[in-house]
Amino acid sequence: MKIKFWGTRGSIPTPLPTHMKYGGDTPCVEVQTRSGERIIFDAGTGIRRLGNKLMANPGKEEITIFLSHTHWDHIQGFPFFLPIYNKNFKFKIYGPLRADQKMEMRLHVQMSDLFFPVNLKYLEETMEFIPIVEDPITIGDVTILPHALNHPMGSFGYRVTDSDGKVFVYATDNEHVPEGDSSEIERLVHDADALVWDSHFTDAEFPKFRGWGHSTWEEGCRVASTFNVKNLILFHHDPNKDDAQIDGIVEQAQKMFPGAIPAIRDFEFEI
Repeated sequence: MKIKFWGTRGSIPTPLPTHMKYGGDTPCVEVQTRSGERIIFDAGTGIRRLGNKLMANPGKEEITIFLSHTHWDHIQGFPFFLPIYNKNFKFKIYGPLRADQKMEMRLHVQMSDLFFPVNLKYLEETMEFIPIVEDPITIGDVTILPHALNHPMGSFGYRVTDSDGKVFVYATDNEHVPEGDSSEIERLVHDADALVWDSHFTDAEFPKFRGWGHSTWEEGCRVASTFNVKNLILFHHDPNKDDAQIDGIVEQAQKMFPGAIPAIRDFEFEI
């Protein structure tokens, strides 16, 4: 699997010179499988640049998108993702099932005339919306296991396993419970070759932000050490932290867990 990080920042874009090393775009991660499938996790502002790359040579392609949830920073790039306006592309869009509202309705509201000049209803013929629960999904040569996380109004993490047994885990927007039962997170992350972890806060900051739905880089190191993770990728960087501050976090994280790697702008990683 080849992985590229198009958006790494949490909550809100940070287009500032002091934030460019770790990236100003909100979450979007592209996975390309050995069988040629393109799978995108989240549609934050980083998906705009991915779309520009795809439009440079717009051949016919079916693309899979998995949304962790539909909070603003994880979907705000979707209306600016140019392939949705090109009929050469077809999309399967997966996201957590909610009993109160269909997933496509949430994207319809975002692209209604209240907020955007192009209505999603004119584009839907190229899209299939698939609400999911915690059942495995097979796409090409990979199996994807959704797993519920602890986040306001819910969120899913995703465990991606290829035919060779290599494992990539996308686990952003998850608030850990200190001293809580770890069996659920173990099911998602155990023996991962690469774990993308919500590293928004530090342990010192965490008590002030209980209920916000985010974790800490220290908890990521503890989880990675406990459950035999090979590489921990620090992700969902706090928009209030500049590159120098995150440099300091990375230095501390690598002392605590040598396999810690920061998600930086356009970072590419192969499993």
